[in-house]
Order: sequence, then C-alpha cells, then structure tokens
Amino acid sequence: MHHSLTRLAALTALLIVLQGCKSSGGVTGFTNEAPTPAATSDARKVPSVKGIPPDPGPAAIPRISEGDLLQLEVFQAPEMSTKERVMSSGEIFLPLIGAIKVAGLTQEEAEQLITLKLSENYLQNPQVNLFLEESASQKVTVVGDVGAPGVFPIKGKMTLMEAIALARGVTKTAKDEVVLFRKSAPNGLTAYIIDIEEIQDGELPNPLLVGGDTIHVAVSGTQVFFDRIFGKLAVAPVPL
Repeated sequence: MHHSLTRLAALTALLIVLQGCKSSGGVTGFTNEAPTPAATSDARKVPSVKGIPPDPGPAAIPRISEGDLLQLEVFQAPEMSTKERVMSSGEIFLPLIGAIKVAGLTQEEAEQLITLKLSENYLQNPQVNLFLEESASQKVTVVGDVGAPGVFPIKGKMTLMEAIALARGVTKTAKDEVVLFRKSAPNGLTAYIIDIEEIQDGELPNPLLVGGDTIHVAVSGTQVFFDRIFGKLAVAPVPL
C-alpha cells in the first residue's frame, strides 16, 4: 500500500510540473513580435505568429468559379428550382433565362442578377435563393488529431471553429493550440499558432478562413503520456 501511494504521489507531482510547462507556452492573444520560423511536415521553414491572422476582409467571401455546383430556389416558380454546375464559360443555364454568367460573383451578387433577369419578363417580385452546394476551388483542409481529417468546401463564410467541427472536433489527446497555415504574398506561407480554448472562452475572436487554408491539430504528448499511465493505474490491482 505504501509503494502504491508513493507512486501515485510521484505521478501527481509530475502532472503538476508538466501542466505548468504546458500553460507557460500558451497563447495570450495578439503579438507584436517578429515572426519566428516554424517547421512544416516537409521540413520547410515558414514564419510563425502567435495569435489569429488578420481579418481577410472580402477575401473571406467566396466567389463563384468554374466547376461549382449551385442550387437555385425560386419560391413563386418551384419548377425553376434546379441544381446547375458552372460551365467552363463561367455560365449556368436556367429555365426561361437561358445562359447567365455567374463566375466571379458572390452568392449574393448572383442572387440579385438572377432576380433581375426573372423580374424583367417572367415573374413579379421573384424571391430567389442561391446556395453554393459544392465548391470546386474554395476549400480548407483540416488534418491532425481530429475525428475526421479532410478537405471541406467553404459555403458562405466559414470560421476556424466551424472547420474543426466539420472534422468532427478535436480528440481528447489534442493540444489546445492549433496551427493555421495561410498563403501570404508573394508565394509565401505564414503559420498562425492559435489557442482554441481562448476562442471558446471569448478571449479571442473566431477567425474567418479563406480558400487554401490548412489547419493542423497536433497531438499533446503530455496528454497521451498521462492517458497511458492513468489508464494502466485504473485497471491495475491495488495491493493491500
């Protein structure tokens, strides 16, 4: 019994030390420090910054491109509701209207254009909804210690936490910090180290993503270690 208590006390002390080390490296918010090198999986070095990336502004609003699949709903004329893929010409073909160019437009702009075309000759005060069913170009990648890593299309505006949710969330062994890789001019890459707990607690805003972003959720070595140790302790017989 004495040996068991001694071992448990030692493990508890180690937990406190490691948790202290972990918390000392946490992200506290924006930083004015110059970017520092961060290693990617292919051993290239990229600048890294602690904190969320700057607001991408209009770049966070996806624009329709060739190959996108669009869903159109017209409330007064359900027979016109359809799904159309954007052709190489940047056009979609709609009943009554014919070919209409939508590539380069936002979802809202395309809705307004289709509404205008319908109201000119066919419907009075048409109500049109246009949805981006599948994006051919605007996608984000979520990898690492998540439930279902993958590539996900951006539908409307997408935040960091929404992308992680699409990947079925982080696992119990994931770090609190994630790395968001974003293309930067000219032809560069910047890594943003973000504490997602601070986002969940409202201490940091939930950043908007842009097409081409990659989110990497790393495994916490400390958490894996203690899962193994305390998992064994939970099933090991306690000597009397």
